[in-house]
Amino acid sequence: MKAKVYFYPIAGKPSPEELGNAAVKLFQAGSGDKNWTSAKASAGDFIAVKIHFGEKGNQGHIKAETAGVLCRHLKKKARPFLTDTNTLYRGERDNAWNHLMIASEHGFSIENCGVPVIISDGLRGQSQVEVEVKGEAQFVKKTFIASDISLCDGIVGLSHMTGHLLTGFGSTIKNLGMGCAGRGGKLNQHSDVKPAVKKETCVKCGQCLKWCPANAISLSDKAVIDKNKCYGCGECFAVCPVGAIKHSWQQSSDGLQKRMAEHALAALTGREAKSSYFNFLTHFTKDCDCMGGSEEPLIKDIGILFSTDPVAVDRAAFDLVEAQEGSGFIKKLWPENDSCIQMQHAEKLGLGTQEYELVKV
Repeated sequence: MKAKVYFYPIAGKPSPEELGNAAVKLFQAGSGDKNWTSAKASAGDFIAVKIHFGEKGNQGHIKAETAGVLCRHLKKKARPFLTDTNTLYRGERDNAWNHLMIASEHGFSIENCGVPVIISDGLRGQSQVEVEVKGEAQFVKKTFIASDISLCDGIVGLSHMTGHLLTGFGSTIKNLGMGCAGRGGKLNQHSDVKPAVKKETCVKCGQCLKWCPANAISLSDKAVIDKNKCYGCGECFAVCPVGAIKHSWQQSSDGLQKRMAEHALAALTGREAKSSYFNFLTHFTKDCDCMGGSEEPLIKDIGILFSTDPVAVDRAAFDLVEAQEGSGFIKKLWPENDSCIQMQHAEKLGLGTQEYELVKV
């Protein structure tokens, strides 16, 4: 059976509040009625509104004003809270104190959004719960998800679709799989991404050493990566200014995408009935919102998608971008990656279907 994916096309440059109102319309259409009863929510339910608050200075992330309009609507029926988890790599979001400061700078507060902001894996990113991964998981039988994700009754994914250097693109499956994982779960997902340094290209600037969270990099005549310490977070790829970091892209990307889908399943298990998913096809950039600065969008804004199926909503997002920009557009951004693997594996796991009906709202 095809999943329904609800689509609100964007024309012009709507304000963040207007985008929030559009999200509410999609939610009402896709969940059955204004009271959200079809999603079986009750007044006491804690609903994690999983969002990316944006790295310091990032311009592409979903804005606080947009999230606030939706959260106030959800608050009529349940107890939503805005949330994300801390990063593996060193930066402004690797602990809850810094993470909340960035979120506040970007406008995410009770005053602006009407709900609390909670970092679900705690102060240092080590508040996590071990869970079994259901279905036909290929890589992970048990893993760790953030403690407060494990305690919530449902998840509303607010995902901003972007390109991604390791997965080709990232949206709902990535937001759930990577974004809801505890530190142990993030490590599991990156376990086979093992980088190496191209000696002839390295300029010994020390950026990779500075940002490596595992202290796995040292400098001699070039940067040297200790494979025994490295757990493959990929931060060195992102920060190297001369492209001196390499790895076996296809092997690493394939495994990462499959693990990511398995972690998305782990995060949703027991919460499926009260969970739903938005994809914002706005300010699409080559890199994800973990990148700071004002990266310019590559394409014209397309719209917002909503579904109760996390696989279908990603498939529809992928298809809409390709329809607008031409077949193979996402592949051209990161040619080494087959970004469809994450959707194929998620479907195999029973997380959802790639078959969908697009319903305009």
